[in-house]
Amino acid sequence: MSNIELNIKGEIICILFILFSFILAFPFYKINPEYSRKVIHIMLGNFYFIALFYFSDWYFACLGPFAFIFVNYFSIKYRFIKLMLRHPKKNDKNIKYDYGTVYYAISLTIITIYSWKIKKPEIGVCPFLSMAFGDGFACILGSSIKSPSVVIFGSTKSLIGSLTMFLVCFLINLIFFYYYNIDYGIIKAFFLGIISTFLEAFSPYSTDNLTVPLVNLILMSFLF
Repeated sequence: MSNIELNIKGEIICILFILFSFILAFPFYKINPEYSRKVIHIMLGNFYFIALFYFSDWYFACLGPFAFIFVNYFSIKYRFIKLMLRHPKKNDKNIKYDYGTVYYAISLTIITIYSWKIKKPEIGVCPFLSMAFGDGFACILGSSIKSPSVVIFGSTKSLIGSLTMFLVCFLINLIFFYYYNIDYGIIKAFFLGIISTFLEAFSPYSTDNLTVPLVNLILMSFLF
């Protein structure tokens, strides 16, 4: 199979995987609309593994994320993909339109372009998964398990949520550094976990979908 054929096959698999993610998220919408949003958030993190296997060129790798910048923007503006829309809590002082999913797509586009351009696509794994898995599970567990919480920049942050964010990011980075046999992997993983947790807590208006992956990408460029 030629590179072009492999890349096209990857695009088709990505489309099918996105559809599967939406189908999987639908039952969660009935339980809690915020859960469906985060299930999609988590599931789409697996896009990067598909990209690593199928895409040889940056323009194929970033095609899906780039398209979703516009899909997500118009979905928020016109409220037509309810599974991805944010449903703020009563005590959250969020702006009318939350563009977190747009920031998510922007981050993934930047990560894929940069990683493929420098011919190190694996360098984007931890930055992206820290956002997709860390933030996703932090929200689900943080809202499901009662724990002390504070309101930061209008958003509620719980102890369980922040602890989940740290542990998930720490484990993702630790497994990555162990797999690539990187020196002082546990120290680097701990450092990145702390940074990711801090950024998730103190980035206002869902900009953690920008700060967490992009700051991690910068740091990973020095640590990997």
